[in-house]
Amino acid sequence: MTRNLPTWLNGIIDPTRQRALLTVATSLLVVAFLAQGFSAAVGNSMCNDESKHIVTGWWLLQHREACLGIDNSPLTAVFALPLLGDQLSLPRDAAETLNPHEAGYQLIFTAPDPEWILLRARAVMLLLGACTVLLAGMLSRRLFGPAGQLLTVCLVAFDPNLIAHFSVVSTDALLVFTTILYVVALDGFLRTPTRRGAAGVGICLGIALIAKYTSLVLLPATGLLLPFYLERLRKRPVKQWGVDGCLALVAALAVVWVGYGAHITTAPPFLPIPGFLAGLGRVRSLAAHGMPSYLCGQVSTSWRSYFLYVLALKTPVPLLLLWGIAVVAGAPGTRRAFLVPTFSVPALAAVFYTICLASDLNLGVRHMLPCYALMAIFTGGLAPWLVEAKRRSPVRALTGVLVLWLAGEAMWMGPHHLAYFNQFAGGPTGAIRYLGDSNLDWGQDLKRLRTVMDENGFEEAIVAYLGNTDPAFYGITYQCLPVMFYGSTNGDRVVSPQREILAVSTSNLQGIHYDRPDPFAWLTERPPIARAGYSIYLYDITGDAAAHRELAGIYAQFGMHGLQARELAKAGHPGRARNPRPSPLD
Repeated sequence: MTRNLPTWLNGIIDPTRQRALLTVATSLLVVAFLAQGFSAAVGNSMCNDESKHIVTGWWLLQHREACLGIDNSPLTAVFALPLLGDQLSLPRDAAETLNPHEAGYQLIFTAPDPEWILLRARAVMLLLGACTVLLAGMLSRRLFGPAGQLLTVCLVAFDPNLIAHFSVVSTDALLVFTTILYVVALDGFLRTPTRRGAAGVGICLGIALIAKYTSLVLLPATGLLLPFYLERLRKRPVKQWGVDGCLALVAALAVVWVGYGAHITTAPPFLPIPGFLAGLGRVRSLAAHGMPSYLCGQVSTSWRSYFLYVLALKTPVPLLLLWGIAVVAGAPGTRRAFLVPTFSVPALAAVFYTICLASDLNLGVRHMLPCYALMAIFTGGLAPWLVEAKRRSPVRALTGVLVLWLAGEAMWMGPHHLAYFNQFAGGPTGAIRYLGDSNLDWGQDLKRLRTVMDENGFEEAIVAYLGNTDPAFYGITYQCLPVMFYGSTNGDRVVSPQREILAVSTSNLQGIHYDRPDPFAWLTERPPIARAGYSIYLYDITGDAAAHRELAGIYAQFGMHGLQARELAKAGHPGRARNPRPSPLD
């Protein structure tokens, strides 16, 4: 009799057919995950950091050098694998002198079909996402049986945050994949210890270490997880475990060595251990200085409560409830419930979340993505508990409703999963009051801005877009308003005074990257006339003198005095700006 299935089902369906049904159900859920991710991958314009990851990976494959993105680990090369046959070029002087974002822009947007490059790189992430779904289901099956596998796969396949970041080129999602891969290998080895298994654990650890520097947390976390396998550890001599541990460590170091160029001598610029340490030092420097982030109306470089808000507002409510039910259901199962392998999974999730809470880099839910995959595995334990228990039909019904609620939300949000916020935040439209950056606005809606402009008959716009794509690439005629990243090509063009539409990214509305506080506070009393996705708001400022004075102040902050003077003229001040200097765009 197959465990964790209802008695009546075991009596009707033979084990072979049960396995077939489980395979079909899992496959359909993986297809659902891929379909949602593909819709987002096609619909989103290039997000911040994607060009950096793509060009870094491409340069590594082409030259085996780390001139670009030393804070990026070598596994970024997987993003560029589909591009190996393309005729792409990037001069060495550009690679050695340009900011990686600028270099990425030059590599991608000088190619014949930039969107095809982006889509193929995103396809790699989608495939890794599908593998993550299957690996999570595999571990859940070991812990909880077939019913647990099915529930876990369902939770991962319909998690908006996981869908969002596996549909873009993201090292954060790459960390999710390598973390789950490592946990699966570690659990398998501790269940059935062999030399091959020890080597496999080391290889998976090495892969994680060359995926993202944050994966270093797996080293101390492994020590913290071992007590959960205490009963299994006692069955073998300590010496054997020591030998296996050394083998795993050697295998991990070998992978890191190969990943960082497999050099024996100190041949710059891509060294095995020095390269790893240099990149780690760069990441630590960034973390120490922090980066501007937005929380509940204020901008700062560090918030100790930031990820508490992220957890509360970016996690689907049904997931929060399912996690709670899983903890309540699992704890009484044994007198030593918190020292069994089942609870090693949420323990690792807690480690990742604690690292987020302690970090000064408050950039979004993407930093705690491993927590979602790990908690989905742990929540799989609800399935057998509900199936085997008697007189629990209300909880069983509630669980079913919550799973359907989660699936419904994920499909309703598509393809805007990056901007997902739960009901506590008022959904994605209310999110601008609480969080910004990659939680809401990662530059993903520029393509949708063109669609909205066409639908409303707007021929041009003043664009304050936070991203690294030139709006002209999508055929948008625009006047550039900072902050824009790389790619503006239209100089100091000014839109016609006959119809003046202002399109502003939510990150700019929140003032995250401005020295001047609340540069767009004057828009709070003006309702937007349209919205592109959930991250770009459109306002009509035709003939609005006060609005043009505000825009002139923003141009002044960035030294764009040519455009400042033109905005002052529109506001009824025909003279040039005070202390005029040549515009850097003239």
